[in-house]
Amino acid sequence: MNFCVGGTNHYCIEIPGGIEMWGRQIYQEISPMDRIVQIQSFSDKDAGISSHPVSPTWPKEMLATTTFEVVDQGTKVTVSWQPHNASDLEIRTFDEARDSMTGGFGGMFDTLGQYITTSLSQTPFTYPTDTSITFIRQIYAPRNRVWQAWADIEEVNQWWGPEGFSITTRSRTFTQGGGWELTMHGPDGTDYPNYIAYEEVNAPKRLVYSHGFRQGEPRLFHVATNFIDCGTSTIIETTMTFETQAARDATAKHGIPGHASTMKRLEKLLA
Repeated sequence: MNFCVGGTNHYCIEIPGGIEMWGRQIYQEISPMDRIVQIQSFSDKDAGISSHPVSPTWPKEMLATTTFEVVDQGTKVTVSWQPHNASDLEIRTFDEARDSMTGGFGGMFDTLGQYITTSLSQTPFTYPTDTSITFIRQIYAPRNRVWQAWADIEEVNQWWGPEGFSITTRSRTFTQGGGWELTMHGPDGTDYPNYIAYEEVNAPKRLVYSHGFRQGEPRLFHVATNFIDCGTSTIIETTMTFETQAARDATAKHGIPGHASTMKRLEKLLA
């Protein structure tokens, strides 16, 4: 997949009986968080355009538009398909299949909903590059409230770090160019010095900083956190970037469960 305007998603779906069904999407418009427009076609292994495997008069190309709208309890997703560069016969074939398409999309959205509910509650992570890791977590509190829990040092002290850890703040200036000097106290009594240098503080949308042991020393990693407004909930998307893949992999061993534990503490504070 090349998810950009002009990019292509060439994919294969295996249906019962071992039959492969290839598809191709060419992105016409991508407005992050709002709208995706693409040309949808049946395809083959070589990414060419092919006919519908069981309906030869199906349109060769479809113009598909998907919109995303924030509502009180989540996100409303609307999908619109219409024949593109189609003949009268192809348009008629499409119109006759509306009921079956509605059922198919209904099942797809049920699966999507189950996936999101399960994955966001477990803090899924991805490796977008060889040197980075991205965490995504949905917190059931409004974005302004979640941001406050990041900005207010009294609240930060209650949830920052995995379960069993506590922190002592030496100094903190929560502004662009400011810094946070703190010590994390482990369950076994070990102290871990930390220094965070804030590069971007864009309330309540985005926080960017470098993280090291002490002020003036080389940073260990870089962090960018986006707070995505979903009405009564907030999706927290955090990307950590390291100097090398080895450094990322070494941190991931404890960082993945540690981040999940930290987010649980934040959820408890905001409940």
